[in-house]
Amino acid sequence: MTGQHYRDTTGAYGRPQPVNVRDGRIVGGRRSRATTVALDGPATPASVALVAELLSSLTRKRLMITTNNKEPNLDFLASLPPLHALTVLRTDTRDLGVLAEHSDALEELHLELGRGSVAVEPLGALPHLRRLYLRKTGSGSVKAAPEALAEATALEHLVLHSITLPSLAP
Repeated sequence: MTGQHYRDTTGAYGRPQPVNVRDGRIVGGRRSRATTVALDGPATPASVALVAELLSSLTRKRLMITTNNKEPNLDFLASLPPLHALTVLRTDTRDLGVLAEHSDALEELHLELGRGSVAVEPLGALPHLRRLYLRKTGSGSVKAAPEALAEATALEHLVLHSITLPSLAP
């Protein structure tokens, strides 16, 4: 599991107690002490079903996706219970539209985007989003970031890493 790429002086991002899921089975962590479910590896149907089951037992639903294969498709998020916190490390996704499925609950979002251009308009449609960490690695651009951030009026904590904003006017 990768740590934060910045020094968090606010305490907004605490250390999770994850239970790890890989290939449809629990491979680490204690289910009884879990505060976060971590999907480590491909989003197979068996893994997604187990993640959904584990999340349903948590009061605050926190999911960390640490895919080693840079999961290009996050559509499986639509089949999970409403998430309060989502961390996606090392993803090459180009479509964040599935985040709308969690708009009624999502308060914390940590995205590390890989190659290719990504439009982040869906971030502006998350009315409860209070904490956002957005990092871009690799080639490609992050499109519509100023407009999306201007619409995210509940934001209290914002970290942009390797994101070029043409203007802060919006």
